[in-house]
Amino acid sequence: MNKNSALLKNTLVSVVPFIGLLMVILIFFVTTDGRLFSSYNMSVLISQTVALAIICLGALFVYSLGEIDVSISAAVGVSTLIMIQIINAGYPLILGFLAALALMLVFGLLNGAASSWL
Repeated sequence: MNKNSALLKNTLVSVVPFIGLLMVILIFFVTTDGRLFSSYNMSVLISQTVALAIICLGALFVYSLGEIDVSISAAVGVSTLIMIQIINAGYPLILGFLAALALMLVFGLLNGAASSWL
């Protein structure tokens, strides 16, 4: 009986998250009148996921070395705000991008210096 209960527990542990995911998808599908899987919504989801995927890929290198970096979200948030402020001030997009890139480079250098020398 003990092996059966362990097998049932392992099965439930592996199946219940998928059932929960299906329930969430069903709730969103019903509340959005079927627009959850529209081509527009999928293109928006994919375009918003790309930036997060690039950030996660960069963090993967840090984590694979056994280090941890919890300042990634703060650095990305601040550089995004700087970029938005520059673009809203009427400057070209490339200038905002380069300013955000330079700010992220400074954050990275300071973070790397602090973690390796402290």
